[in-house]
This record gives sequence, structure tokens and C-alpha cells, in this order.
Amino acid sequence: VFLRWRELANGEDGMKVALPDTIFGIHVEIFQRPETMFVICWSALMVVLLALWLLTRSHFGTLTLAIRETAARVRFIGYATKIPRAIIYSISAAIAALSGVLFAMYNGFMTPDTLQWSLSGEILIMAIIGGTRQIWGPALGAVIFFFLKGSIGDAMRQDSIEWNRKQPRNAFLKMTLSVEGSPAPALVPVAASEPMRLR
Repeated sequence: VFLRWRELANGEDGMKVALPDTIFGIHVEIFQRPETMFVICWSALMVVLLALWLLTRSHFGTLTLAIRETAARVRFIGYATKIPRAIIYSISAAIAALSGVLFAMYNGFMTPDTLQWSLSGEILIMAIIGGTRQIWGPALGAVIFFFLKGSIGDAMRQDSIEWNRKQPRNAFLKMTLSVEGSPAPALVPVAASEPMRLR
């Protein structure tokens, strides 16, 4: 829908978020500075983790943990399970909405890429890495995930630079392409042949 309905969100070109000049008396440009937004996001994360930790220590939190483990036994002893589940879903939606607001405030722009399934997959990977048994597990998983992602990306980029540096200048490899049954010679750079893994 977002890709095809251009009148709604401008399609693949994305949509500019119309932000007010000030938010809570603070100029909006302050929220779009990386160093400022880092402090704001970190503070929001700490507040959310503290609130969730306090929630798990309450009677309601104990009930929801029991529902997660065995909902049938909780119903057997007389507790309702649908309402606590709905409340937990609402809390998780509120946390997701908070992250979306911070994302929009920082970028001032939204694209359909933020709705792709790959982004949801990354979030699940973060939760799996950090574990879901502890409140701070997914946050720790996010730190590890982005650290590994950045390290692997830098290593691959450096390896590509080193490989290209070893290639002689103006080096070409001759190969024959078959197009519609008529062979035709073509010259391509040696560097372009590496992904093809020619022998």
C-alpha cells in the first residue's frame, strides 16, 4: 500500500515528517544532532528498562510470567489470561511507538524501507542473541548485533580494498559471451571477474 499509494506516503520516495519548530520548549534541530539524540535515546532506554523491571517485580508481572510459562494452569487456578496478554501487547506497542517517534524526530523522513520484513528479522536476532528471559537481554543483544555488524562490514570492506590494490592497473580479462548463439568477445576488468569466480 505504501509503495503504490503515492498520495498517502509518496511511495518509494518516502515522506517528509512535518515537525513543529519546538518540542517541549526545545528547538527541533537539537533532536536531530547525533550527540544529543544519543543521550535522549539512551535515557529513554534506561527509563523503559527500569519501568519494565518494576513491572516484573509486581503481582501483575508475576502473573504475566506465569501466563507465558503455562497459560492453562493460570486459568485453572482462576486467573483470566486474555486481559493481561492484551495489556502486555499494549505496553510493547507503546514502546515500539516511542522508538518510532524518536526515529522520526531524528531523521525527519520516513521511507518504506522501515517497514521491510528484514528490519523485523534483525530485531528478532537481537532478542535471540541477548535472550528473552531477562529485561535487559534484547538491549544487550542489540549492542552485540550492531558491534558484530559493523566489525564484519569493516573487515569485508578492508579485504575488498586490499584485493583491488593487488590487481595491476588496466588489467583486463578476455572472455567469450554467447548471445543468441553468436559468440562475441568482450573485455572486462579482472576485478569484475572475481565475483564470478572464474577458473
